Amino acid sequence: MSPDQFAQAVVEGGQVPLLVGEVARGKALAVVVEKATVKDTNGEIIDLDDEDEESEAEATEAAAEETPAETAEEKTEG
Repeated sequence: MSPDQFAQAVVEGGQVPLLVGEVARGKALAVVVEKATVKDTNGEIIDLDDEDEESEAEATEAAAEETPAETAEEKTEG
């Protein structure tokens, strides 16, 4: 389903308010999570920024390793 088809189905199904609510909820959750402080059992603050950067680097490496044949397979399956 293309993004245009999805948008049309959402509008026809009257689901726009539901999606708007979900986006607002997701943004509110992101604000809360960003301001949260994570501590270990000893009360020491855990720095999660390093883990985010490592995850992004791993995702970038995985995407770079994907071969054109794998990409072509995914397009024909979808």
